[in-house]
Amino acid sequence: STGAVWACTTLMPNSMEPNTMSASIGLYPNYQGELRPSGTVTVTFNYDDTLKLEYNIHGLEGNCDGCGIHIHAGISCETHEQVLGHGWNAGFVRDLWKSQYGAVYSTDAYGSGNSHFYLYNGWNVGINY
Repeated sequence: STGAVWACTTLMPNSMEPNTMSASIGLYPNYQGELRPSGTVTVTFNYDDTLKLEYNIHGLEGNCDGCGIHIHAGISCETHEQVLGHGWNAGFVRDLWKSQYGAVYSTDAYGSGNSHFYLYNGWNVGINY
């Protein structure tokens, strides 16, 4: 991975499933590279205060193993400034939105990936959702 940021999305509540938010992936603000990210991300907030992040993504760097994927504190992908930093509760946990803590995705040779991981960000289901 080059460390470049190329995708962004705004999670919205999913009316069909409780405690679930989902979004379609789009370009990160001002990204002008060759990649064309697309696909979906779904986050389910569990009652044990963990969250499950599921992704079905395409148009990313091929053969990327352990590339970072994060939820940010912002509420818009319109500008870089609105994205803000990683979303987590610093009063209870360290920033677990880092690759070494499992917030990663992997892609095949064509830049597509489909998997999930679990994470705790320090907030309960009511605050997360």
